[in-house]
Amino acid sequence: MLKRLLFPALCAVMAVHGVAVAGNGSALMKQIPDSTQIVIVFDVAEARDSPLVIANFQKMLDSNPDAGAKLATFGIDPMKDIDTVMFAGGGVTELSMMKEASQMLLIVEGRIPKKAMDNAAVTKTKHRGVEIFTKDETDAAFVGKNVFFTRKGQMQAAIDVALGKAKNAATSPKAKALRTAIAATDTKNDVWLVVAIPDKDKTQMAQSGLAMDSMAITVKLAADLAAVLRINAPTDADAAKGHSLLQTVMPTLKSSMGGIGLTKAAGTLTLTQDKAAVQIAGTVSEGELAALMAMAGGAPPPAPTPATPPGPVIPKTGGLGAAKPAPAPAPTPKP
Repeated sequence: MLKRLLFPALCAVMAVHGVAVAGNGSALMKQIPDSTQIVIVFDVAEARDSPLVIANFQKMLDSNPDAGAKLATFGIDPMKDIDTVMFAGGGVTELSMMKEASQMLLIVEGRIPKKAMDNAAVTKTKHRGVEIFTKDETDAAFVGKNVFFTRKGQMQAAIDVALGKAKNAATSPKAKALRTAIAATDTKNDVWLVVAIPDKDKTQMAQSGLAMDSMAITVKLAADLAAVLRINAPTDADAAKGHSLLQTVMPTLKSSMGGIGLTKAAGTLTLTQDKAAVQIAGTVSEGELAALMAMAGGAPPPAPTPATPPGPVIPKTGGLGAAKPAPAPAPTPKP
């Protein structure tokens, strides 16, 4: 369900051109519930002129032909209508179940034509005076100037939050950990993601030597893709332990990246500690990203660089641009 809701918005982000009002998602915190555990924001106004975005949008859209159709169903033209996209999810007890989050909300800021929504083949209902458009398993609604998307049957609760009839993530004590993590994140980037770690995962991670309260990923889209992973620990001492642990796995990580054609990107990786946080930063060049996109679409992978020793291949997880795992070598027949 996450992919069905989020992928069309992601494709829209990678397509939009023209004049827009910048938005890094901060103003939308009042419109998401206090049970939110993960927030993903695409600042379209900042990213739309990126050469990387312009060059790769069609490839992204082609990798999921249903995405364009879903946008068209609700009257959204990604080439001109969208400024900011925020995804908010919650209702899970462990990170491995995040894709099955019971609460999912997608908010789109921009100039979405309501008349196009009216013309779509949808079922219409109302809640607190707000019209809800239902198509298959998705609800959509205009709440003020924004468009909300939820799973079917979840729009009423989303409207209650947006209209101040239920607790939101901007003010509720329940969402304090999420707000703290966002405050430590550079939300001026084109894309940013923050996850409040569920208690079960906190315990397991602490036992393995990597204590964390939250994590964040930020991405800057220019000619290349610059990304930072930030792990927020409870204390400076916990961060120091995490830094030492991650130092031991960095060689394996770099080798794995080389195995999927990211040799140059692996060379840009840095690991640093910032008080109670540990950061891993790196840059993927336009050429390497294009090669990954080709691999995701089924094209042959690029020839490996001879000077790079082979490393383990990262399995495909279903994420955008993820590489397909290499086939296992055939067993050597015994004499």
